[in-house]
Amino acid sequence: MNDRYFYENVINSLRLGIVPCRYVEALTVGRAEIIKNIKSGIADITCGRASSMIFEGDYGAGKSHIINFAKYIAREKNFVISAISADQTLLFNKMDRVMNAIIEAMEFPDFGSFNGFEQMLNRLLNSWHRNSILDWCEEICFASEAEIKFKKGVKAYDIMMKGMNYEAAEDVMRWLQGEKVDLKRIKSLIDNFLNEDKKTASFRIGQNEIIYLIQSIGQMLKAIGYSGWMIMVDECENFFELSPPNPKSKHKIFSNVDNMIRGFRNIFSMFTFTPKQLDRIYSYFAAQNTYDRELTIPNFLLPHERHKKIYRLNKLNDDNYIALLKKIVDAYEIAYPEKKLSMNYGKYLENKITTMAGFDKERPRAVIRMIIEYLDYFLTNEIDIDMSMVPVNKKNYTEARSGAKSIQLPYVRGEKIGHKKYGKCEVLEVKKLPNDSVNIKVKVIKTGEIKIFDQKFAEFEKIKK
Repeated sequence: MNDRYFYENVINSLRLGIVPCRYVEALTVGRAEIIKNIKSGIADITCGRASSMIFEGDYGAGKSHIINFAKYIAREKNFVISAISADQTLLFNKMDRVMNAIIEAMEFPDFGSFNGFEQMLNRLLNSWHRNSILDWCEEICFASEAEIKFKKGVKAYDIMMKGMNYEAAEDVMRWLQGEKVDLKRIKSLIDNFLNEDKKTASFRIGQNEIIYLIQSIGQMLKAIGYSGWMIMVDECENFFELSPPNPKSKHKIFSNVDNMIRGFRNIFSMFTFTPKQLDRIYSYFAAQNTYDRELTIPNFLLPHERHKKIYRLNKLNDDNYIALLKKIVDAYEIAYPEKKLSMNYGKYLENKITTMAGFDKERPRAVIRMIIEYLDYFLTNEIDIDMSMVPVNKKNYTEARSGAKSIQLPYVRGEKIGHKKYGKCEVLEVKKLPNDSVNIKVKVIKTGEIKIFDQKFAEFEKIKK
């Protein structure tokens, strides 16, 4: 892929508020500590340990960006990746749904993605991973009961598929995915096809065991040569907001979340929450626990445990934003080489960023969109930025922003106005930008030059008749 085409795709993605995975590292600023811990967690998983992180930040603060950055690093390190979002159907109260959603979201470094567990297992069993999978299935000395069931199911499924016993294989696959099936039939099928001396007493897989099937899949992935499995769950505030009001239902959800956060070997779990949600959930369970001792407070919510797992996405500062601006401008110039942006444009945008006020500045996504909107405007308009109109007084700019409840166009086309530096000018165009700024395009009467000014900072005055 040539550079121009690649960077055009980058800019198009940024217009939509999306950072492409291949460019996510370049556009990551001000998150050094979090990145360090992500890399440390990936190293732990590679060594066969467990790791988990919770990211806390407002909407637009960069949680999804950090998730994408983690995916980028994990993909480079030969990880299998699953990324899902918590919604009404995935609240961690029905773990069979969660497991299947996580599996359907799997992205393999060498195979790409699959449409569910059955397709994934078939592909792996028909690849160079086959022998490694079957060897792993034989290792049951230290395996949990759920893991033994899983291994027997995989072995039986393989034999059935090779023998073209597709109906039996389909039943076993449904059982492996946590669906309701005839357990007597499953037991009979597996015992007959495996023909092992040691029989399994029960093939029932309860909702509380499914989380250990997820753990077993992680161990299988590690055994066949992948570095680990990264599971990401975004928008976790929905666990509380969308869950049934019944305290026991909420407790079940957060107990499953707690198990994932405590960690499973070979699995790197990541969760995102909006600010103060964890405090709210903790207070809820603390109150419930006084009435019902069985409704214990999930471990990850306890104050002395939180600092081990929670990473807050703090606000980016002006230096961070200026570094981000320079990277975006560099990408923009490669994407659109026919329009070489002058240094004045960069300086103008630097001042725009450093004088921003209010909620937008706390949201990197909003700042990125503002930058792209201005660059697009500069690209499609012949603009000679006059640095005398660039803001230098943050207080005045903040007051101007807070005092203006609505945008009114100050001049009309053809109107004659005066400028402190250029003298008499004729208004050619008055344009409101997407971020509510107003640009005034004028023709300098004395020289014939075309200038564009920002209404808030241009030194215009009406000419008295």
